[in-house]
Amino acid sequence: MNSPVVSLAFSPDSRRLATAAGGIETQRQYDRLFSVGLWDVATGQDLLRFKAHNSVVRAVRFSRDGTRLITGSLDHTARLHHAFDWTIPDQDFQGYKARYWSRVLARGAARVQAVATAERQMEGGTLGEFNLPESGRTKTRPRFPIPARDRDAGADQVDLAGVYNAALTETWKPITGLAELGDDLSFVSAGLQVLEGVGFDARGAIQLCRWDPDWFQLPARVKIPVDRHFQCLHVLHGTVSVEREGTVIGGYELRYADGETRELEIRYGLDARDWQNTRDPRPVAAAHPVTWTTATGATVRLFTMVYANPRPDVQVRRIDFLSKNTGSAPFLVAMTVEP
Repeated sequence: MNSPVVSLAFSPDSRRLATAAGGIETQRQYDRLFSVGLWDVATGQDLLRFKAHNSVVRAVRFSRDGTRLITGSLDHTARLHHAFDWTIPDQDFQGYKARYWSRVLARGAARVQAVATAERQMEGGTLGEFNLPESGRTKTRPRFPIPARDRDAGADQVDLAGVYNAALTETWKPITGLAELGDDLSFVSAGLQVLEGVGFDARGAIQLCRWDPDWFQLPARVKIPVDRHFQCLHVLHGTVSVEREGTVIGGYELRYADGETRELEIRYGLDARDWQNTRDPRPVAAAHPVTWTTATGATVRLFTMVYANPRPDVQVRRIDFLSKNTGSAPFLVAMTVEP
């Protein structure tokens, strides 16, 4: 953030920090200056940023009981916002969040309709704002420590601890609304586990980017050392957001000792679908889904996929996990080679 923070407030339980970046300009549009940021105090994670006013925000405070957030602005208004603990797995709380965003989206749709029907009239509405990273900064490491490798994990289970950029217990991806604040991969048991008859060493995630500017902080390619001969490659992976059927959203580029390369594609709808079943409940054609039910009752899933090595007689120096920068962002949890 380039603008100075002119006001901040800790929640009564000291878990959240609210900030207002005021600055000196009062009429800039589509700018963070009109917004309030909410942060996780323990991790320093930028959890959410929302447009609080139609001008610069100069003051922010929590109520004594922590249930409300009040903001003051140069638009000559003070506004009261409901605040709450986003980690409580309560059905009424989930319903509240759903109703909140339904109202926001309905107001945005009304503004869009006004633009379409009013001749020579322009009205603007913001449905969400991008939390852009500082220039040149890429998320290459997890926020929390990666658990130690299981002593029963063998050489076939590729050790990804050095290349994970997210822990299973962190909100590992950019979020655009209140409903995503508690998203993590903690439903996956960290350690060695057998899925579809294959042992996987699952202790974190490698999350790649997609075309959305909010995702530019994530890498497009991660290099995974292997130095092995193998017949097949088994992966436990997933993806965030929906794409058109058959779109190549990423891949595994095998880089051989003789300098040649081969790419194994990740095709949306065949090899993976969105990790949240509610957004795209259709089955996959080639991969095998592994599903879990979260504490809130949501169904989430990852996919196991097996690829044949097109050149099994040549040593693979490394495997590059890569994104095609489409609308869907692939992530990798575990990788196993089959000799």
